[in-house]
Amino acid sequence: MATQSGRSAEGTGQTNASQEAAGTGKPAVFVSRMPVYDRNKEVWGHQIRLSSGIGAAGADGAKAPSLSEVIIHALQELNLPAMVGDARIIIPITRELVEENAHTLLPRENTTFELSLEQMSDDDAAAACRRLSDARYGVALSGDPRRIVGSTAFADVDLIEIESETLGSDALRDIPTALRPRTLVQSIESPSELARAMESGCQYLHGCVFAHPEPIKGARVRGFRPVHLEMLRIVNCPEVDYAQLESVIRRDVALSAGLLRMINNASRALRHKVTRFREAFVMLGERNLRRWAAVAALREVSDEAPDEAIRACLVRARFCEAMAAGEGVPQHGMDLFTVGLFSGLDAVLGLSLEEALARVGAPDIVADAILRQQSSPPLIARIHKLCMACERADWGEVTATTAGLRQFQGEIATLYYDSLNWATQALEA
Repeated sequence: MATQSGRSAEGTGQTNASQEAAGTGKPAVFVSRMPVYDRNKEVWGHQIRLSSGIGAAGADGAKAPSLSEVIIHALQELNLPAMVGDARIIIPITRELVEENAHTLLPRENTTFELSLEQMSDDDAAAACRRLSDARYGVALSGDPRRIVGSTAFADVDLIEIESETLGSDALRDIPTALRPRTLVQSIESPSELARAMESGCQYLHGCVFAHPEPIKGARVRGFRPVHLEMLRIVNCPEVDYAQLESVIRRDVALSAGLLRMINNASRALRHKVTRFREAFVMLGERNLRRWAAVAALREVSDEAPDEAIRACLVRARFCEAMAAGEGVPQHGMDLFTVGLFSGLDAVLGLSLEEALARVGAPDIVADAILRQQSSPPLIARIHKLCMACERADWGEVTATTAGLRQFQGEIATLYYDSLNWATQALEA
């Protein structure tokens, strides 16, 4: 599926971030919010990952923003505390920004700043850690475990960050057992790595393994109530049967009240209160009705499903739909919304993706984009791939996937940031 850009040939994904930076004086910043779990698999905090979206230099020779420039832009321009709610913010910082007191832009009560020993000397790390600790911020140090434990900065460190690959090496032995409750294992990708991390005694865990957990044999399957499954199947049909949909919604008090409350809150300029479902359907329109039904059903199961699984589905849905509009294919907006929403149903329902998609009656175009990308329209598969790359902060994949798209990287970065905030608002509504 080809799209016409309407931009100059030079405005491709490889160079557009630098072009935007040149036009605004500020770097285009991609931001990702990645949950960190404790050993009970409860969310302890969120790692904030940042990138300008381009490599060392764009194709036009423009120099990429430095890490410090990207971080300071995020601290000044983005509402990072709103992205994580009451959880802890874990965000990188450089020695130079600590010296400039940039850390004071975030609240000390729930902020941990990350410093990398790979980017500074032990003495510089010690000075930065001490300054952050004296200001009563949390301090995390990443790098080789041997160097972390032996560093002069270690006395002021609250959190040790190691990569999951360290678990299979001798390096882990350099972290005393008594310090493992202060250790975060990052980039856990498989159930076997997660098992090793748990066995090691490390307290905090992070990685994409939590986004698609393996179904547990014999465990009770979480699920939608029959009325929600029936509603989802109706709205996922090519032609919505409004009489049947009204009959289903009438059987559920919460759905009925939620639909009418939503339409009346959104239409306060009306002189009368909407009390009939058919009128609500007309006012919403088919696309918005499908969206409302999908989100309402997902929220219904949220009491049993992990909060982060629900949130991830909402972020993906909003971002994929917004990308459709930006790429000039709004007719695929609802398809992409559903692709994003249903792409995390395995984590929500505790089933394999194949089983979960079958249970909700996902249309073929949606199932193909999630399970069989080669069978999906190219742009739909590409947007879904881009969404997942943004979520896991795979900035190399983001750069490759945005190359040649109609939108600038800065515009795409804004869409993803807005989607993070929209998901939070949707859960609180």
